[in-house]
Amino acid sequence: MPEEPDKALRSLAGRGDEAVTELEQAYATIEQGWQQVEACWEQTVKVWRDTSRERFEREHWRPLASAVRRALTALEELDFLIEQAYRDLED
Repeated sequence: MPEEPDKALRSLAGRGDEAVTELEQAYATIEQGWQQVEACWEQTVKVWRDTSRERFEREHWRPLASAVRRALTALEELDFLIEQAYRDLED
Protein backbone atom coordinates (compact mmCIF):
# COMPACT_ATOMS: atom_id res chain seq x y z
CA MET A 1 0.00 0.00 0.00
CA PRO A 2 1.36 3.51 -0.83
CA GLU A 3 2.68 5.68 1.95
CA GLU A 4 0.42 8.31 3.45
CA PRO A 5 1.08 11.74 1.87
CA ASP A 6 2.46 13.31 5.08
CA LYS A 7 4.80 10.38 5.67
CA ALA A 8 6.02 10.49 2.07
CA LEU A 9 6.69 14.24 2.31
CA ARG A 10 8.61 13.79 5.56
CA SER A 11 10.81 11.16 3.93
CA LEU A 12 11.47 13.58 1.05
CA ALA A 13 12.38 16.30 3.51
CA GLY A 14 15.15 14.09 4.84
CA ARG A 15 16.79 14.25 1.40
CA GLY A 16 17.30 18.00 1.71
CA ASP A 17 17.50 19.82 -1.59
CA GLU A 18 18.66 16.76 -3.52
CA ALA A 19 15.36 16.28 -5.38
CA VAL A 20 15.22 19.95 -6.37
CA THR A 21 18.82 19.87 -7.57
CA GLU A 22 18.12 16.76 -9.66
CA LEU A 23 15.10 18.44 -11.26
CA GLU A 24 17.11 21.57 -12.02
CA GLN A 25 19.83 19.45 -13.61
CA ALA A 26 17.28 17.54 -15.68
CA TYR A 27 15.68 20.80 -16.79
CA ALA A 28 19.05 22.27 -17.80
CA THR A 29 20.02 19.13 -19.71
CA ILE A 30 16.73 18.99 -21.63
CA GLU A 31 16.75 22.72 -22.34
CA GLN A 32 20.34 22.71 -23.60
CA GLY A 33 19.75 19.63 -25.74
CA TRP A 34 16.57 21.11 -27.19
CA GLN A 35 18.36 24.34 -28.06
CA GLN A 36 20.92 22.31 -30.00
CA VAL A 37 18.18 20.40 -31.82
CA GLU A 38 16.37 23.65 -32.65
CA ALA A 39 19.59 25.14 -34.05
CA CYS A 40 20.04 22.08 -36.27
CA TRP A 41 16.42 22.33 -37.40
CA GLU A 42 16.86 26.00 -38.33
CA GLN A 43 19.85 25.05 -40.50
CA THR A 44 17.87 22.21 -42.08
CA VAL A 45 14.93 24.47 -42.91
CA LYS A 46 17.27 26.73 -44.89
CA VAL A 47 18.12 23.95 -47.33
CA TRP A 48 15.10 21.61 -47.17
CA ARG A 49 12.43 23.53 -49.07
CA ASP A 50 9.79 21.21 -50.38
CA THR A 51 6.40 19.81 -49.46
CA SER A 52 7.98 16.86 -47.65
CA ARG A 53 9.65 19.26 -45.22
CA GLU A 54 6.42 21.15 -44.73
CA ARG A 55 4.59 17.91 -43.99
CA PHE A 56 7.37 16.77 -41.63
CA GLU A 57 7.28 20.11 -39.85
CA ARG A 58 3.51 20.03 -39.49
CA GLU A 59 3.19 16.38 -38.48
CA HIS A 60 6.35 15.87 -36.43
CA TRP A 61 8.40 18.97 -35.67
CA ARG A 62 5.67 21.25 -34.33
CA PRO A 63 4.12 18.58 -32.07
CA LEU A 64 7.58 17.69 -30.78
CA ALA A 65 8.45 21.33 -30.09
CA SER A 66 5.17 21.78 -28.26
CA ALA A 67 5.72 18.63 -26.18
CA VAL A 68 9.22 19.72 -25.18
CA ARG A 69 7.94 23.15 -24.11
CA ARG A 70 5.19 21.50 -22.06
CA ALA A 71 7.69 19.13 -20.44
CA LEU A 72 9.98 22.02 -19.48
CA THR A 73 7.04 23.94 -18.05
CA ALA A 74 5.98 20.87 -16.05
CA LEU A 75 9.49 20.49 -14.64
CA GLU A 76 9.47 24.15 -13.56
CA GLU A 77 6.10 23.67 -11.86
CA LEU A 78 7.24 20.48 -10.16
CA ASP A 79 10.40 22.19 -8.94
CA PHE A 80 8.28 24.98 -7.45
CA LEU A 81 5.91 22.52 -5.75
CA ILE A 82 8.73 20.49 -4.23
CA GLU A 83 10.43 23.62 -2.91
CA GLN A 84 7.10 24.75 -1.47
CA ALA A 85 6.60 21.35 0.18
CA TYR A 86 10.05 21.59 1.79
CA ARG A 87 9.23 25.06 3.15
CA ASP A 88 5.88 23.83 4.47
CA LEU A 89 7.55 20.94 6.27
CA GLU A 90 10.04 23.29 7.88
CA ASP A 91 7.25 25.44 9.34
